Amino acid sequence: MQIGSQRIAGAEVAKEQSLDNLWLAQTLFDLGGVQFGNFTVSESAVSSPVFINPKVLISNPTALRVASKLMQQEIGLAQSLRRPKVHPFSMVAGVPVGGLLLASAYSLETNTPLIYARTSSRRHWHTRH
Repeated sequence: MQIGSQRIAGAEVAKEQSLDNLWLAQTLFDLGGVQFGNFTVSESAVSSPVFINPKVLISNPTALRVASKLMQQEIGLAQSLRRPKVHPFSMVAGVPVGGLLLASAYSLETNTPLIYARTSSRRHWHTRH
């Protein structure tokens, strides 16, 4: 039985390797993660006609894995340039919620330590009674 499972797992890996950014964009759209309108980006005054919601990737593990592999490829390419556009780093940070999801996937894919920012302090976290 395990040999059959290994074949299926191998087929999944081969399938994932053929997936690219166009596949990911289509999957994001199909999952409802691409919206059109007039959006204000975060708390800034910057306006955008497109909103990408990476949180929908959690419902599709293959898409989340492809996103992390594409991030790894893009970062590797940016670091390999004669004039690197990305400096080497030893950890990755994620901002809740969508950024933390992507940072977690990247961290697992690359075995890079993860840190995250909390939006508020939690005074009751280690309180003794």
